[in-house]
Amino acid sequence: MILFSLYNIKKLNKLNMDIASTIPYGDSTRHNCDNCGAELEVHVVKQKSHNEKEEYNCPECNKLFYARVSQPIQKIIVIKKRTDGKTDLSVD
Repeated sequence: MILFSLYNIKKLNKLNMDIASTIPYGDSTRHNCDNCGAELEVHVVKQKSHNEKEEYNCPECNKLFYARVSQPIQKIIVIKKRTDGKTDLSVD
């Protein structure tokens, strides 16, 4: 029978955390643009402890948003079109 000491358990936990930080995973989030009202779904790749601030724009009005990701933003889907009645790409 092998007994793990507290030191070995801490070492094993650190190893598991180190392995988790090397595995990227996909994620998506939905939000409404607070400028034009469009509903957006943003697809990103994240990685534990390796996420950086990345910029993206609303495809409907060009408003700037930020996301924490480990790779460039993969895809932005417009779920619902803008609701402000405008058609230009300028941010108010």
